[in-house]
Amino acid sequence: MRRSRDRFPLQRPFRRPYLWLLGLWAIAAALRFWGLGRFNTLVFDEVYFVQYAADYLRRMPFFDGHPPLSKYLIALGIAIGQHLPWGQGVTNGQTGLDLSPWSYRWLNALVGSLLPLVLAWVGRLVTGRWAVGLAAGALLALDGLFLVESRYGLNNVYLVGFGLLGQGCWLRALQSYGDRDAGEAGDRKTSGAGWRDRGIWWLGAGICFGATLSVKWNGLGFLVGPWLLWSGAMAVHLWRGDDRPESPADRTAPITPLRWLPRVSPVPMAIALAALPLITYGLLWIPHLHWATDLNLWEINKQILTYHRNVGDGREVHPYCSRWYTWPLLLRPIAYFYARTVSPEAPINYADLTPKLPPGVAPTIYDVHALGNPLLWWAAAIAVLVTLGLLGIRSSSSRGRRDSGAIAIAAFWLINYGANWLPWARISRCTFLYHYMGALCFAILALAWLLVGPHPATDRRPRPYRRLHHTLAWGVGTAIAIAFLFWLPIYLGLPLDSAGWTARIWRWKPFLDWL
Repeated sequence: MRRSRDRFPLQRPFRRPYLWLLGLWAIAAALRFWGLGRFNTLVFDEVYFVQYAADYLRRMPFFDGHPPLSKYLIALGIAIGQHLPWGQGVTNGQTGLDLSPWSYRWLNALVGSLLPLVLAWVGRLVTGRWAVGLAAGALLALDGLFLVESRYGLNNVYLVGFGLLGQGCWLRALQSYGDRDAGEAGDRKTSGAGWRDRGIWWLGAGICFGATLSVKWNGLGFLVGPWLLWSGAMAVHLWRGDDRPESPADRTAPITPLRWLPRVSPVPMAIALAALPLITYGLLWIPHLHWATDLNLWEINKQILTYHRNVGDGREVHPYCSRWYTWPLLLRPIAYFYARTVSPEAPINYADLTPKLPPGVAPTIYDVHALGNPLLWWAAAIAVLVTLGLLGIRSSSSRGRRDSGAIAIAAFWLINYGANWLPWARISRCTFLYHYMGALCFAILALAWLLVGPHPATDRRPRPYRRLHHTLAWGVGTAIAIAFLFWLPIYLGLPLDSAGWTARIWRWKPFLDWL
């Protein structure tokens, strides 16, 4: 009897995932590179990071409150960008060097365009399904905060990029434990290749985690997640008294590399997820210590810690300070650039961004707001709560053993989300919405996992329920895409009239003042 055609494409395997990834990257790159040099000035924190990068190029000493890696990369982008055949039409000398905006933004745009692909890779590794990974990558490409951060010479795209790469390399190292080794298959040639492959991924994980720490210290959240997952897996393994983790032949689907966590001894964890990040962190300081300061490594890190302790908190420090618990609800976005002109054709006066206009003239507004996609952020916050509920239900039910794969996946999203978000509750200095970017990645992964639904091999739900899930998933995705298009003008800084700007800007002033 011929099988009926599957009517639920979200759950079907992707036969050509690399073509989907290429299309996803093309869209993300187009959004990030189009009009990249639109504002010929230093936007928001470019006054710090691009300035520091220029100071490296001029070999001038300076102090920065963060480790140096992102400034190295911006400086590298400037050095290359000055010789590119495009983007050289306009320049400014605000850093002490005559630079085009393209030169200090293009590398951030490139890295930002690759972040959806890296997130898709992590989603694919955790769940074993390209459908989940591609859905997560597409959702990230529809976020406004990641888009804005990618279009300027800032540092958060490097923080998230290295953190996700570290997670991906760590998952790939775990995956190698599921391969047949010499003790099981007796194939010495395959075993040797497996050990070499595993060592490369452990090395990559350690270097990437060290790199994310070398961008900002809060990159530590990407490293804490794997340690918590491994510790929890070892505790469960000892409590059950199992001789080994479940084999790939059991009923759990999908096969996630997290099931091999009990096979990992403390030695590779200590080397790759403790020693290597610290070594990488120390080595990446060498150019800065040689060029920009006469302090040693210990003294400069003490100075950075003192700086953060003295920053202070509250609106008197910075008007866009926000509490950690407001971030998932997107209650205080950040204005990165604001200017007015008398018409869309009139040039922006960078010496006076908000000039007094003639009476009766409706202004044309250029506004770049670090505003995440509201529907995406709220849906991701709900997904975290739903995932938490599913984890509790499945862990306490008699099917816990059979559902161990789904339990491990849910735990991965939640533990990494918490590791990148909850520590901010203890931070007393002024914090900003962009500090939520690391946690948001795992909330988006949880949302993609819920929208795609169960693996087709284990989906035993009635057809009406599956159809409802399918309709809801596409409805949520479509609404997120529409919201992205609606707010796109204030992500890209496109000209708006007063009515268009007012419709898009986020203003809950009485509630925000109370917060």
